[in-house]
Amino acid sequence: MGNVYILIFFSIVFAYSCSDLESVEKKKYAGSYILSTQNGTEYEMQLVVGENDALFGFYELRSESTSLREVIYPEHLSRDSLRLRTRFGGHFLEVSRENGEYRGVADLIGDTVQVTLEKKSPEPGSELKKKARIEEVKMGLVRPQFPTFKEDGRFYMIGKPSMDQYDVSNIYFIQHSRENTDSHTVVAFDQERYSFTAIGLSPDETTLVASGIIMSEDHTTGSDIFLIHLKNPTEIERIERLEGDINTESFEIFPSFTPGGDILYSSGGNPAGNIAMERADLFMARKSAEGYMPVLIGPELNTDLGDASPYMDPEGRFLIFYRKSPGGDYINYISERTDDGWTSPEKITGVMENVSAYGLRIDRQGEYLYFTGFFQGPGKLFRIHTGDIPELNPFFNQ
Repeated sequence: MGNVYILIFFSIVFAYSCSDLESVEKKKYAGSYILSTQNGTEYEMQLVVGENDALFGFYELRSESTSLREVIYPEHLSRDSLRLRTRFGGHFLEVSRENGEYRGVADLIGDTVQVTLEKKSPEPGSELKKKARIEEVKMGLVRPQFPTFKEDGRFYMIGKPSMDQYDVSNIYFIQHSRENTDSHTVVAFDQERYSFTAIGLSPDETTLVASGIIMSEDHTTGSDIFLIHLKNPTEIERIERLEGDINTESFEIFPSFTPGGDILYSSGGNPAGNIAMERADLFMARKSAEGYMPVLIGPELNTDLGDASPYMDPEGRFLIFYRKSPGGDYINYISERTDDGWTSPEKITGVMENVSAYGLRIDRQGEYLYFTGFFQGPGKLFRIHTGDIPELNPFFNQ
């Protein structure tokens, strides 16, 4: 990558005046650092410039008693100062250059302390350099998530129009080009009655499956599964809340279709209506004359943690899902279909390791894996070639 000059400013997240900021060569900041606090604690910090021209990285503390890693991204850069935020905006680092050394303050684990920042190498670690290959899909939306694809490459997804309308979740129909530009059309529905959080597209491309709630009801037990029947790609004919055992007194979330037309989803309850707090299990609901009949997906896949967001590849060969760690990160797994069930899940590694991503989906051509992640700041939509992921490479790019 050649020298790139850009002013970085995340106006949708932080109100920050940038009128007097200078253009800055971001590659100057890439590398490995030692972050030292006034009480003698030292952190390692790494920054990298990604393929999508974003500067991001992490700081990390490792000791006998503590292990901490926080993802960081720039809120402000100039030739002589920088301000970084963590992925959830809770902590910050703000330093200015004095006599060749960066000094300032940082909020680390809730304590604001004086810090110095010393560059040790212009090269970040190999793990971070691998993540630089992940490409942001720039949608012009807030928290884009759960893309679900048509055969021609166009897709639907959930997103918010702006931070000012953060309580609004629209369904969008996206026409995306390889030049990383897009046009999106709102697929309108009655938002005073319904609120949806995730969607999937049926194999015949006529129906969306969605998780959400009916706003007019006294709904306090979570979300349900709906079918959204399409009149055409951008208009809805009718919305149907599924009856029967698929919707329990708990929450049913993150649905998608299998290639055969069954519904995959996560539930914090079970078909008997019992609620399992602080966890979720993976279900498959098969269509029958009585409706959709849910069955737990094998014991190999479900644990005492939150197992959620299941998705099956377009040829039905494997299932991918996330397992929420006790620390709150999304760790993604893959399980292959066998003649009598599913293989024991394996972590998805390589570029995707330690990314904390959810809503993993693959386009119909098997070219890209799409996901929503926080490793470059607030939740954004990203994609990576399936051939760059060791666990997916055997299925694609042969």
